[in-house]
Amino acid sequence: MSLVLLPGMGLAAANVTAEPIVAHPPMTQCVSATETQTLWEEIEPGQRCRVVAFRAVPGTHTTLFYQQQAYDLLKNATDTAPAGIGIVLLAKMPAQAAFRRVAGWAGSNAWIERPRQVRTQQGSIVVIPMTAQASMHPTYDAVLRIVAGKWTPVRTDRWQVKIPQGLSQRHGNAMDWPHLRAFGAMWKQGDPECCPTGGTYIAHLRLDHATLRLASVRYSRHDLPFP
Repeated sequence: MSLVLLPGMGLAAANVTAEPIVAHPPMTQCVSATETQTLWEEIEPGQRCRVVAFRAVPGTHTTLFYQQQAYDLLKNATDTAPAGIGIVLLAKMPAQAAFRRVAGWAGSNAWIERPRQVRTQQGSIVVIPMTAQASMHPTYDAVLRIVAGKWTPVRTDRWQVKIPQGLSQRHGNAMDWPHLRAFGAMWKQGDPECCPTGGTYIAHLRLDHATLRLASVRYSRHDLPFP
């Protein structure tokens, strides 16, 4: 079971057995954006979606497009106060007028930037910077890369750093995508939220097809240099 966006309506359930093909013009009609991130509130049925922008991601050779969305409350005909935002990534179907939906995220507490191409030692990736509007986590970025000739979302939740005994990591990591690194701070028991004193680490990551994995980690009792 998956969710699709019906023209002029909210989210509705539908069975999908093949790749999601977008036949209607994504320049003017919203495409389903069903994935969410931590601390986001899901877009509820009955919220009208409108396309804010539809553009190609700059620098992508196998062209990738993005559709920016805004969701409006349907209290009355004149109420257009934004209730949420979304973004959908689409790939042009070869020799066709249609697009293939690659991925999409939406939420009423979401903060999403436009996608950008990032060059790494393992090739180019596309990063969509995102987080929650009120969040102590630096990033929930989404990442895509070409796998087997197709733009594919990268699993970024498969790597994990082992935190030394007696310490904890209360918030997320700051990411350095060009160098595939993650910076994290560690808290001692009794540390206030603002001021961890347990040291820091830098995790070196690697791309394994469509999965981001831990390659190595460096710990320090002090703040490690990080861009």
